Amino acid sequence: MIEHYKDGTPCECDKMVRKYFPMSGGPLPDRPFNGQLYSELPYVNKKANGERRAYWENGFLKSRIDYKDGKKHGHAKEYFWEQDFEGQVGISTEYAEGKKCGHKIAFWRNNKTWYEKNYDLYGQKHGLQIFYNVSEVSKGRVRNEKGEILWEEEWFHGRMLKSTAGKFCGV
Repeated sequence: MIEHYKDGTPCECDKMVRKYFPMSGGPLPDRPFNGQLYSELPYVNKKANGERRAYWENGFLKSRIDYKDGKKHGHAKEYFWEQDFEGQVGISTEYAEGKKCGHKIAFWRNNKTWYEKNYDLYGQKHGLQIFYNVSEVSKGRVRNEKGEILWEEEWFHGRMLKSTAGKFCGV
């Protein structure tokens, strides 16, 4: 059976599950109070399969997340809601079998990198984590509008080894 997304793009799936915003805001399953679409998620054999698309209340695309056999799997992108930034990626993440894996990167509205993180196949932080423009660090505030690295962390399968922001953790 061929279903279609809001924009007319075809999707080969058994069923397209749509959720709508209620009058007071926030998603509510399958009850179109104001008719404004919140999300679309294709199902095959009763499991989420394909690209889930979610929308902001203004109708702009909020996120695209790939699913396979009911779990996040593949690429996920989250977008800014403001009209001036429509279609601009805010966060990009990779998933495997429902867990973060590989590279995750976040951006400010000026398209400069906010942070980069890396994950192993088990969803644990692994490798270098880099923070560029951070508005809040612990209890204090740190700002760097030049995009310079503020600090780095080194992780090994979920355990921090060292951080340039503070203490060395050891192995």
